[in-house]
Amino acid sequence: MYKELIRLLLKIIGVNGKITVVMIISLVAIFTVSCSRPEERLVVGIIAPSTDWLPLYMALDLEFLDEKDVKLHYFSTGWEVNEALIAERIDIAIMPFTYGWKGVSGDKNIRIISFFERESDGIITAPDISNLQQLNRRRIGVLRASTLDIFTHLIMDKYDFKPEIVYFRTPTEMVVALQEGYVDALSFYVPVIFKVDDPFKTIHWYGDSYPDHPCCDIIATDSAINEKKEAITNFVDIMRISCEYILKKPKKAIQSIMDNWQLCSSSAERTLKHTSFRVSLDEDGKHFQLKTAEKMVELGYLKRLPDFSEVYYEGFQDK
Repeated sequence: MYKELIRLLLKIIGVNGKITVVMIISLVAIFTVSCSRPEERLVVGIIAPSTDWLPLYMALDLEFLDEKDVKLHYFSTGWEVNEALIAERIDIAIMPFTYGWKGVSGDKNIRIISFFERESDGIITAPDISNLQQLNRRRIGVLRASTLDIFTHLIMDKYDFKPEIVYFRTPTEMVVALQEGYVDALSFYVPVIFKVDDPFKTIHWYGDSYPDHPCCDIIATDSAINEKKEAITNFVDIMRISCEYILKKPKKAIQSIMDNWQLCSSSAERTLKHTSFRVSLDEDGKHFQLKTAEKMVELGYLKRLPDFSEVYYEGFQDK
């Protein structure tokens, strides 16, 4: 136990050259819990093409988190990981928050336990389009009921333009539709937005309209919250440390994006530029998600508008 604790502390020293008392106490608590009772392996669902789980990838790569602590299930889309979470085939998921609100609205036993990935989404268009107003009466592809869908409607209201919305089930279908000219634009996310870069271009980032907005959250089943509380606490604490590491060591994060997502250095740098990570349940983030949920009610995606107390579980946040 102590050898592992020392190893992890030395890695954290590399972040900023010092260890705070809070970090030491947190890490000692993590290792004490892990060694004082049987391991509770978390089953974690992730959307493989997205970099929304970069802190988790780096935590495993840097051995902040041991593979014996988690079992990863890889999915291609948010729909797939959401269905697995609702069915309790996984304990927690990193996925767009809209699925969390939709699940709670439908009385599913899931809760948002932390905001995680922020920003990262934008609109990529055909070469002849250079601003949002030129999307009037043009076709834009979105993933139905995802953040990409709702954010599109929010900026349609904000900037007063009216495209024709075309719904897709998978990102692959969206890329083909843009390349074949079936749609004129996509509401899309990093890093895949850069894989369809030339001759297409990104004309708007949602982060420019809503800075630091939460996009993909850590969402857990009620049963996992009740039965694997200590394991989830450890997971969230390590994700917090990994997010801080990315902030302090962006070059290592860029290299991780290049290695795992097979991007060139330029695309990896742009991916990190348009993404940030922070573990929290801050009030600004809650109210942004509420604004989004209100739009979901208007569009018929939510049966009702849940209260914050139904949607968020605060027990894994720093007090």
